[in-house]
Amino acid sequence: MEMAEIRGLRWEDYRDGQLHVTRSMWRTLINDPKTRASKAPIPIIPKLAAMLAPMRKTSGPMFAGKKGKPLQLDNLYRRTMKDILEASKIPWYGWHAFRRGLATLLNERGTDVKTVQGIMRHREPAVTLDHYIQTSEKLQRDALGKINELCTPCAPERVN
Repeated sequence: MEMAEIRGLRWEDYRDGQLHVTRSMWRTLINDPKTRASKAPIPIIPKLAAMLAPMRKTSGPMFAGKKGKPLQLDNLYRRTMKDILEASKIPWYGWHAFRRGLATLLNERGTDVKTVQGIMRHREPAVTLDHYIQTSEKLQRDALGKINELCTPCAPERVN
């Protein structure tokens, strides 16, 4: 989900265990999401549902500031997250890194690309592959380990 879509979420968009993305909010400008694929509902995992439950209201912005207006996510970072991350020596790569991280984690755990594409709500799988899923040394070692397993029964031959 894009930052502008998060800002545009309202409690009435959260139903049937899903977030129904119907608007995008950049500063005070409200628009439709970028693409038809962006309007696809997003299933909510039980742990997130449990975190949202105590905050639940019948209407209004899901993520609101003290004055009840949609939260500015960059302000949230500066006021709340920055010091925590710095104290933990965790670098900040911006909000978009969460999306890349999600796509990469899903891929690392064996989720097929079409499913990751659907979760990310990209229209084309190439966008998911080219810009979101990142490989890791561990995945590369594991992949080559599978090739090694194929070779294990073979005795090495001496080359003179």
